[in-house]
Formats: sequence, C-alpha cells, structure tokens
Amino acid sequence: MVTRRFKRGVYSLISFVLVLSLLAACSKNNDTPQSQASPSQGASESASPEKLEPLEFTYWAWGDTPPTVADDANDLIAKAVEEKFNLRVKEIYVNNGMSRKERLNLFLSTDSLPDVVFDIGDNTTIPATGKYAELGDLIKQYAPNLMEIYPEEQWKDAMYEGKLYNFPAVTIDGNDPKFINDIYVNPMGNWAGIWVKESDLKSLGYTFTSTKDLAKKVNETQTKPTVDELKIEPAIATPDDFYNFLKKLKQAKPKVDGKDLIPFTIPVYLQPHFGAMFGLTTQWKYDPNSKQVSEFLGDPNAKAYWEYMNKLYSEGLLDKNFAIQKDDQLQENIVQGRVGAFMWAKDIPKVQESITQKDPNDSLRLIPLPKQPGTTFVGIDGVNKATFKFFIRKDFKDIKRLVQLFNWTMSQEYLELITWGPEELGLWELKDGKKVWKDEAFHQAMLTNNADILNEKYYKYGLGLAKVSSKIFAATPTSSVNLWDWKRSYPFEVDPNDVAYFGNFISNEGIQWNGYIGTAVSETSQLAPKYISGEFQQQQSAKLFAARNQEEFDKNWNDIMKAYNSRMKYDDAKKEMEDYFKSIGFEVKQ
Repeated sequence: MVTRRFKRGVYSLISFVLVLSLLAACSKNNDTPQSQASPSQGASESASPEKLEPLEFTYWAWGDTPPTVADDANDLIAKAVEEKFNLRVKEIYVNNGMSRKERLNLFLSTDSLPDVVFDIGDNTTIPATGKYAELGDLIKQYAPNLMEIYPEEQWKDAMYEGKLYNFPAVTIDGNDPKFINDIYVNPMGNWAGIWVKESDLKSLGYTFTSTKDLAKKVNETQTKPTVDELKIEPAIATPDDFYNFLKKLKQAKPKVDGKDLIPFTIPVYLQPHFGAMFGLTTQWKYDPNSKQVSEFLGDPNAKAYWEYMNKLYSEGLLDKNFAIQKDDQLQENIVQGRVGAFMWAKDIPKVQESITQKDPNDSLRLIPLPKQPGTTFVGIDGVNKATFKFFIRKDFKDIKRLVQLFNWTMSQEYLELITWGPEELGLWELKDGKKVWKDEAFHQAMLTNNADILNEKYYKYGLGLAKVSSKIFAATPTSSVNLWDWKRSYPFEVDPNDVAYFGNFISNEGIQWNGYIGTAVSETSQLAPKYISGEFQQQQSAKLFAARNQEEFDKNWNDIMKAYNSRMKYDDAKKEMEDYFKSIGFEVKQ
C-alpha cells in the first residue's frame, strides 16, 4: 500500500512532500491574493498583503513524527508567504502514536479539527465529517497552476459525492512520455521487485550488465537506462523461477560465516505485497481481463499464493523468523550477508556499503517481481493524479487565500525560491544564463548531502526540497518534479552505488495508474483492506504459511475465509466497489 510507505518512512521524500508534477506553463501564474471573496469563500479585504488580515492555520500531517523545521526567525519561505499572503502556519499536528481514525475521533470530540488536513487516497473520511469546504469553484477561479495540469474533466478520481473537497497535489508518472528524454525526471519506486546480489546471480550462471557499467553509460550518454539494459538472463519471471533460484542459492551457499543462509526474507507486513505476483492487492482490484472485482483473500488466486508461501516456508526457503523479526533484525541479517534475497530493508545504502566493502565490484540488484502465468498483475499501489490531497475547514476565515497559497507553491517563483534561496542570501550566481552555486564546496555538500554544511547554510533558512525544513513546505502541496531544480544547472550524474535509482526503473511497474486499484468508498468497503493490513497479516496468516500439511492448510483456509466473508461484509463491500468501478467507466461482470 502507498500508506505503508508513509508510515514506515521508506520513501523519506514522499513522507512529507506530496508528489506533484509541474509543467513549464505553471511559471506564468504566480498569484497573490486578488479581489474580495464572497462570504462563502471567506473575505480578503485587499489585494495588498499589508492590508490583508494576518491569519494563522493549523495543519494535520501524516504519520507520528513532526518534521524538524527552521526557526520562525530564519525561515525565509515562511517570511515570503507572510509578505505575499499574510499567512502563517501556527502548528503542525501528527498522530502521536494513534491510528489515523483514533486521531480524527479525538479532534472531533474536542472540536479541534485542524484548518488544513493532508490525506492519502481517501476522498471520503475527511469531507464526511461535514467540517471541510467544497473547493471546486475556488480552484477553478484561483488555482490556474493546478488547473493547467489537472483540468476539471480529470477530477473524478478526487471527488466526494460529486464534488471536489480537496486541493490535490497532482501526481505525475516519471515514465510519462513527456519526460522520456528528461534525464532529471525518473520514475517513482515501489515494492515490485526483489533485491539480490550480483555476485550470487553470476555464480548461478545468470548474465546481465553490471550496475557499475550501467551507471557509466548513464553518465556518459546522459540517457536513462532502459528495461532491456536492466534485464538478467535467463529471466526469473515466474514464482516457480524464483523458487528454483532460491533452491539453487541455498544449495550453492548453505552457510555464511558458519550460520545458515536465509534464502529469502520479507517483513511480515509485506506478505500482501509479495502476493502481487499472483495478482493480489490489499486494496480493491478491478481485473481488466475477467472484468471482475475482488479484494485480496477474495481474489481467485489467493489460495494459490498462500500455498506458495507455505511451500517456501516449509522447505526453509523463507526466513523462519520473518513473521516475528523487527525491522532492525532484518536489516542486520541482510548487512551481515546472511540473506540471499529480500523485498525490503530499512537502509538500502547501508546494505550496498556492506557489499562493496567486501567486494568493490559487487552490487545489489533489483529483479522484477515474478508473475504467475494466467493471473492479472495490476500493480501494488493504486495511484492517480489526486492520490495526495489537502482539505480546508469550511469555517476558516479566508479559504480563498489558502487556495491561492497552494496555487503559488506550484509556481516557478516558489520553486526557485525554495531551491536556490533569495539572491541576498548569496548562495548562487548566474553563469551562462543559469543559476549555479557560488561556492564549489557548497555544491559538493549538496551532492553528498553533507548535513553539517547544509544545516548551517541551507536548511536553517527553510530551503530545500530534499527534506522538510520550512513549515510552509511541510503544510502545502509542493513539487518533487522540479523544473527549476539546481541539478539541472549541472550534467546529470548517478553514483554507481545508488542502486535505488536503477531499482526504480524496475519496481515502478508496481504503481498502477489506470484505475484498476480502487480505494474503499465507505466504512463497509474499508473493512477488508484494514483487516488484511492488520489482524490478518499479524495474526492469521501464520495459520496458512506455517500449516504442517495440506489437510491443515485447507481447514485453516476455510475457517479464515468464512470469517473474512462474514466479518468483513464482503458481499456488501464488493457490491459497493463494483458500483464504484462502473462509475469510473469500467465494464463489471458479477
């Protein structure tokens, strides 16, 4: 699920930024508050910021950890917003260890709902409180930057009861044809791949272009790697291929430093994602081939997947402790070299470092997630242009001003300011018509992410898109596809140890853009996904992967399915989701 990444912080950028693509046309719309708003929109007294009433807004972020932001006295982005809009971020709320639902209920019970709320993939929960404003008309009037890349005819993915209640942070696929030749825009990563070591692949007879040679070609030609260049031969294309790979690996390398090799491991919470190779999703799925709707255990291929998991586990190919190990334990086993293949690690760069310390010519390598023949792989995470979104309380005093602020954070003016800083800060100069860093030592600090230098000269002032450093950046939609990124002033260069860069070109197939993965539309249709991501994977799945024989497996499967269908109100939920998929234009067969 997309939400798992945010909760676990796997994608550090997306956990606080929202993935918003920006087209060059946005640069013409650097709006500040204009004319007086209607009473329903909230009044702005004047077009001049000094005549606007100073306002503060509170913001509810995602996850449990509040961002570390610049002091108000140093935050140049916040100062710019005060000058243009007379708006300030008063406070940023997080979940404080509660579930999202528990935190929302606490806000409701104390009548303290934040002015602005960020959510992922859920068009329903926040507007269903009745406390948040319908924004469609205001967006059409005061958000030309958003309208440029997200016209009204595309809004269906973001609506609640036929109206737009959120300001989407529009997500654009890095594989979009418009970026095909843009070396600086690359695909988002996902879970759809399995990490192995190149040395293990070589020892078992697989052939491929090494990651180091791939990096050399990218840097020399300034072109992206292709799927063909990233392939291994013979392909590990099916679950059976992967099973045979693990068996060969275990036979070839039974021990590592005197300890048994762990052929394959995953965190317990990635069991559903691993099931994508059998066409399963934790959310609701529309199968474009059968034209049927299902959710994980209700999928026709679900039992086959769990029989496969049981096979890996019973034959010692799947880590016997995977269901109980902590993330730190998993990381340590991988760093020690005891793991042959894995789907996720807490710190991929640290794993890569541990490999190259032993052999500078070795590297991690991501292979595509195998696919079961005859099943429909629709991806792992369903993403649309409005997956990431902001809601505004309908009693906020000047909703229009917030909409205009959100529109401005999508502009060239804002993106250049937060990237380079104001001219008077003295970080950049013009050279051959491009902004470049004045100080080469600072340039190197940016390249190497030198925290000591950047904290003092850059993040301290609320600058940068690589981490949250301004309250404004934390609390507004902004861009990770930045057409004014400082890197564009220099030749593109990828570090050969940046294995995630190459992995993203493989795992991006796990991101589904065509609407085949649907988010629940009610509390009823939320039951099954929440059960799979919670109680089932933590408590019930062991009854399947650890079953001692087929008879025990079948009995446990039947018991789980009986409870799943009744407790999750599966038939009612499925009917709701069938209606949803019909509403967005799909033919549905029941």
